[in-house]
Amino acid sequence: MSNHYTKLPQKWHTFLWCFLSFFLFLETHARVISDNNLLYQSDNSTSTVTLSGFSVPESDNSLLVVYAIVTSNSPSISITFGGTPLTQLGVFNNTYTLSISYLAQGDLAAPISGDIIANFAGSTTPFEAAIYAVSYKNVNQVNPMDNFAQNFIGTATNSSISIPTANANDLVVDFITARHNSSSPTLTEGGGQIKSGEMPNQITTNPNASTHALSEKCLSVGSGAVNMDWIISTHNSAFSYHIAAKINGATQEISRVISDGNLLYQSDNGTSTVTLPAFSVPEGDNSLLVVYAIVTSNSPSSSITFGGTPLIQLGVFANTYTLSISYLAQGDLAAPISGDIIANFAGSTAPFEAAIYAVSYKNVNQVNPMDNFAQNFIGTATNSSISVTVDDPNDLVVDFITARHNSSSPTLTEGGGQSKSGEMPNQIIGGSNASTHALSEKCLSVGNGVVNMDWIISTHNSAFSYHIGAKISAAPAVVAPPPNAPDVPTLSDWGLIILALMLLNLGTLYLIQKEDSLGKMME
Repeated sequence: MSNHYTKLPQKWHTFLWCFLSFFLFLETHARVISDNNLLYQSDNSTSTVTLSGFSVPESDNSLLVVYAIVTSNSPSISITFGGTPLTQLGVFNNTYTLSISYLAQGDLAAPISGDIIANFAGSTTPFEAAIYAVSYKNVNQVNPMDNFAQNFIGTATNSSISIPTANANDLVVDFITARHNSSSPTLTEGGGQIKSGEMPNQITTNPNASTHALSEKCLSVGSGAVNMDWIISTHNSAFSYHIAAKINGATQEISRVISDGNLLYQSDNGTSTVTLPAFSVPEGDNSLLVVYAIVTSNSPSSSITFGGTPLIQLGVFANTYTLSISYLAQGDLAAPISGDIIANFAGSTAPFEAAIYAVSYKNVNQVNPMDNFAQNFIGTATNSSISVTVDDPNDLVVDFITARHNSSSPTLTEGGGQSKSGEMPNQIIGGSNASTHALSEKCLSVGNGVVNMDWIISTHNSAFSYHIGAKISAAPAVVAPPPNAPDVPTLSDWGLIILALMLLNLGTLYLIQKEDSLGKMME
């Protein structure tokens, strides 16, 4: 039996490093998401409120957040979880007292449970005190929360707070309370917000009634200011308040799908070709161009190109009108790329109107960019809903809706958690008929599952109303930067780390192959 020493080609060094990096540093869910475990507890005229047995589930980079309110100007609010004090991010004192407190939990291999106890020192009876607890994952453990903001609503019928964000993986959260002299107010969250909880709640000084609500909002267009908006109806008391803050993502790598916010629109009447000139897809990683199209005819064929390159048609819905979604993966762009978008609606019967809506996204899976096409014929209904299944909380659900009225453009109101990225009232040829087209996007705040895209349609009385949607799949993360807080490696982690360092420092790698008497090569 003889030994053979074979030099491993240089390309294998690169392969092995990438292979090991995959296991060492892969971050598949980098953005902040809620564990959807919101619980509530209140007590009247007592200085201590206890929420028993609250559980933070198994997950990485966990964070417990407790929102508190007391109907008194409390000089002090202190909260513990299983005996450990929470850090108070911010407090708003103005007759009532509202606060946000948090406790970083690190990586949990198993759920952790404990009593949450809030003490409202100095509160003057009669009063009501309440706490709302929820946990999140993928949170920066060094700086979990910041950018606390507040707003005294008084008797206004709306409230808005703007929260700056630096990372598209962050999550903005807010807590609002409004009071009425006799009945619980109605609180309607703004576009893009997901109402995670709402509790009509009786204040001790009857017959006054209050409603408390929480919401979350993730960005669909990257970093920037996030507005948390509410409409407040049936409230006539000045004791209404609003607080908000930002939860910071655990890594700075942007892993989830986000829109480039570059939506453009083009339409033509009675022509089979629509051209949107010089559309630009900006610089970015794992880019995707998506074109939503509509023609007011049952078109047997529609083909779309970008700079001469055909797009792939994900799905088409033909029902008197024809709606479609098409896409083209663009890869990593070191510089913007521009070109004409040309749509051909072959076989459309004049008179008709054809229109295209183009927008690009980044951090998109380039192998399987889009799937789960869905459709709904609205007819003359005043609402529409389609369900799209999401496999990864970094995915983004998108939809396109059109509704028609005999004389005036319909009003389209998007459902909770949806961000309306564009709306175009548009005149249909052939007289007084008018239509409105709209697009929206929705990212999840509670992880995987079914996403509902909902619309309320007013002032429409024509059967020519339709709704389509789909999922844009997130690109798999590759190598994340060093974590914000050091984790303690496991034994298996150390083994992989040592192996990786050995492979990198050897310079030249040899494989020992042994040849047996039959000439068979063995490692």
